[in-house]
Amino acid sequence: MKEVATVVATVDLNGVSPDALKALMRGSLVALGVEFVPSGWAPDPDTIADLVEADRLHVIDLNA
Repeated sequence: MKEVATVVATVDLNGVSPDALKALMRGSLVALGVEFVPSGWAPDPDTIADLVEADRLHVIDLNA
């Protein structure tokens, strides 16, 4: 069984460019061994699960 997660966060960009934030986040997640899977638009769990052929998908909302 393949199980994956999508992480969602809202970030205040005060003093940080979107490109810099993306680079920082990607670097942090790569350090955890994350595989990035482009979905075209997220977080649509069904679309993401289909794209990665996952049996189960979790949406981890860091805003909660």
